[in-house]
Order: sequence, then structure tokens, then C-alpha cells
Amino acid sequence: MKRWLFPLIVSLQVLYLVGMAGAYYAIDLFGETIDLKTAPVDPRDLFYGDYVVVNYEISTISDEKWIGKEPQYNEKVYVKLKKDGELYAAEAVSHQALDTEDDEVLITGQYKGGNGNELRIRYGIERFYVEENTGEALEGNESERVAKVAVAPWGQKKIVSLSNP
Repeated sequence: MKRWLFPLIVSLQVLYLVGMAGAYYAIDLFGETIDLKTAPVDPRDLFYGDYVVVNYEISTISDEKWIGKEPQYNEKVYVKLKKDGELYAAEAVSHQALDTEDDEVLITGQYKGGNGNELRIRYGIERFYVEENTGEALEGNESERVAKVAVAPWGQKKIVSLSNP
């Protein structure tokens, strides 16, 4: 085996790990921070250990907002969010990336099924980690809580903060 092959493989692995970490921090550099209204969840699941379970109003979307063919379970979807007052609300959902205007943001999620005329979307930001023993301050008033979420232009997202009114 060539002597240069081992250092090349190790360098590629290190480069991959640095890229993964860099993509997370690039959200802050290139992304836009938006406010999303949260929806109530079962209080028994709200605080467990060192994280808070967060449910968003945009997690349940009317099927009238679906563009294109019927979605498949666990399929990646693009949700166009439009600013409605101080918060963002779902405007359209599709298999493909949608064009956005100045007051709109595109976020990615996974289709998790539906019931009746509603689509259920999971975004991967349903857990907000908090410092130990601080989750009780976020309990209650789940329907009035607001999450600040940073969204990168390519759809990646992360929760920046969670607050009660």
C-alpha cells in the first residue's frame, strides 16, 4: 500500500468532520432568524431531563397548501413560511424547493402522515436543550410561547431561543 494513502484517508475524514461542524455554524452566518409560534403539547412530555419538547403551529398544515403529487411517509418536503405580523406561518408545502419573496423563508422537513385534511411535518427542531434545572421556567403557556429559529438559505435550521410571553 502506498505511504501517502493513509494520511489522505485521515485528512478526508478530518475534513468531513470540520465540514459538518462548519455547516452548523454557517446557519448563524448566512441564515435568517425568524419567530415561530409554538403549539401546546402534553405537559408530561414537555420537560424531560435537560430538554423541552417543542411543537409548532407549522407542524400541522392544511392539505390545501400542498403543491404537487401526494407525499409519501418520511419524504423530504419544503415548507414556504410567510411573515404574518411578528410571526411566520406556513404558506405552501412541496416536494421541490419553492421560490421565496423578501418576507418569506424556505424550511425543510419530513412528511409524517396526515389525518383528514391536515399534513403533519417534522422539522428536526422539536427539542430545545436547556441548562440543568431550568426547564420548569418554560412550562405552562405553551400556546403562547415563541421560538426564535435560525434558518439557512439551504433549509437547515436550529432553535436559537425559546420564550414565554
